[in-house]
Amino acid sequence: MANQSYIVDIFYHQYWSDYRILPQNLTHDQRIVLDNKWRHKLWIPDSYFKNALSGHVTDIIFPTLYFAVHNQTEVFMASRVSLQLSCDMDFAKFPHDTQTCHIDIMSLSHNMKTVILSWKEFYITPYLHLPQFWLAGYSHETCMRNYAIGNFSCLRGTLQLKRQLGLYIVKKYIPSTLIVVMSFVGFWIPVTAYPARVALVITALLALITQQHQSSEVNVSYVIALNVWMIICIAFVFFALIEYAIAIAYCEAFYRLITTNDDNHHNHKPNNIEIQSAFEPKSGGELKRHKKAKWIHHMIDTSSGGHIKLTNILDTDPHHMPANTVDIISRYLFPIAFIVCVFFYILYLYVL
Repeated sequence: MANQSYIVDIFYHQYWSDYRILPQNLTHDQRIVLDNKWRHKLWIPDSYFKNALSGHVTDIIFPTLYFAVHNQTEVFMASRVSLQLSCDMDFAKFPHDTQTCHIDIMSLSHNMKTVILSWKEFYITPYLHLPQFWLAGYSHETCMRNYAIGNFSCLRGTLQLKRQLGLYIVKKYIPSTLIVVMSFVGFWIPVTAYPARVALVITALLALITQQHQSSEVNVSYVIALNVWMIICIAFVFFALIEYAIAIAYCEAFYRLITTNDDNHHNHKPNNIEIQSAFEPKSGGELKRHKKAKWIHHMIDTSSGGHIKLTNILDTDPHHMPANTVDIISRYLFPIAFIVCVFFYILYLYVL
């Protein structure tokens, strides 16, 4: 249905009265069946499917069309037709969309002074199975169309088709969600592990861009809901990459702060204070982590006579490196923001 049309197979029955037919020796309870050759000998209402793009009477073995005359003047025509009907579809919420499609029947040349159409029954089999949709409901109504040449009677059958989500949940939503969550794992990886963190985010970003390219199942000129979801996922992975750049910049600024303090107070520091860069070798026993104020991390060597060694956050040993403040904030900020975006995405689909 991506091309704004759908195909239906219809058993089309018409009833009308023609008082010119006066079969002899036919009682009210008798019925005469005529084959399809009689379509050129009987008057047939020129009804047609107004929104049909193409169609034909099925004739696998022989044309499935016949007539029946009963009650002396009433004519019944039955045929099986295969039609391709147009449907004005709105894919703004694809794949959570519900499409409303119509079957419009109208008289071609006879206005309401000659022919008035009415429904006797509009029925859809309960055994209908569609690959992408399920039938949410159907209805029928009579209508009238006003034209310059007169008023014409018409009939309309309405189908409510709701798209099935199982395939899209498995192929689109679950993989993209796992990729975004995978990018959040990088916040627990030390800042100095450049290959691991960069490869993790770049791989996730490329995977989402590839999935975004493959999700263009509907060719429309406006943005659909699936595009919005993929953009949200790509944005979070991209911001995870930006967060890593900010974390590195924060570490560099922190290191410059330490080295600047070392230069300014070199002549005034107590004899038991040593400033140690992250790029200089450390000696001593076991180190214990502490925090100075809110943004400064340092370590105390308990086996070096009370000497305090300030260590840059860019530690050469990732197993003993203090956690980056930017990463600590991102560990909670990114998942919460992603959950909020998912909430508003669902709200847009099913409430707004």
